[in-house]
Amino acid sequence: MARQKRRGRKHLPPRKKSAPLLADEDFAARMGLSPFQWTVQQLALVLACASVCLHAFITLCYGVAPVFVGAPVSLMGLPALVWLVADGVWAWALVCTLRRRWGPPRDLPVDPRSAWRYGGGFCLAAVAVGLAVAGAWQPLWPGLVGHAAWPLWPVQVALPVCLPLAREPWAGWAIAVAFGALVVSVVALKWLGQARVFLVLMAVSLAAFAAWVWGEACVRFAGARGLAGVALPAIQAEALAAPADFNAWVWALWWTGVLLWLAAASAAAGVFHLPRVALEAVRQRA
Repeated sequence: MARQKRRGRKHLPPRKKSAPLLADEDFAARMGLSPFQWTVQQLALVLACASVCLHAFITLCYGVAPVFVGAPVSLMGLPALVWLVADGVWAWALVCTLRRRWGPPRDLPVDPRSAWRYGGGFCLAAVAVGLAVAGAWQPLWPGLVGHAAWPLWPVQVALPVCLPLAREPWAGWAIAVAFGALVVSVVALKWLGQARVFLVLMAVSLAAFAAWVWGEACVRFAGARGLAGVALPAIQAEALAAPADFNAWVWALWWTGVLLWLAAASAAAGVFHLPRVALEAVRQRA
């Protein structure tokens, strides 16, 4: 008689155990970051998310997307709308990254889908620039607020303080200090190996660039409207010819100055908070 097979539960392969969930400290350590570097990276992600959201807001307000791709370019019409979608994709990707870092414990330091999100935004941005180069449907879209200046209220508030930065000799000194500190910082890191001196000089360079950019934004805002005794016929003619484009670039200059000031503050704080191991790593990478 043939031997009957036993009926019963089949043996299943053992389940693969998931990696242990990581707390914030372990999550930062897995990525090779010190606590201060982790905090700065979090701040950079928040600022990046705020930047793309504000850029989308200004594009909706004026119908112009101010972008810098080797040179200042004003996208209008269909290219501006495509770049607006790219801003939305980048904002979604940054929010997902922040939720992963601030949410409950997780098992992987990097989201495997984040590259697709950010890559999709860059692909849309490339399509927008390509449409602009091809001249595809670029009528002047007035935006939601037309030529109104209320989205630029931070520039108007900072006008009394920042307008003198655009006058001589302050503007010339700001550019000279920015480039001079940048060159000396590279020398201090490459040839002298002084990481702390490098951070101090980078902070000075970024702050000088920020002062010049804010001064430029304020002088353009005041010159176009005849405020604070500033009368510049060339700027007034530019603002009258394309007011939406002009206002969008004034906002872009102001927000660039904000980011430069925050970058300078982060570099200055790194002088006191970066541990010796991190400074040694900066020196070796140089």
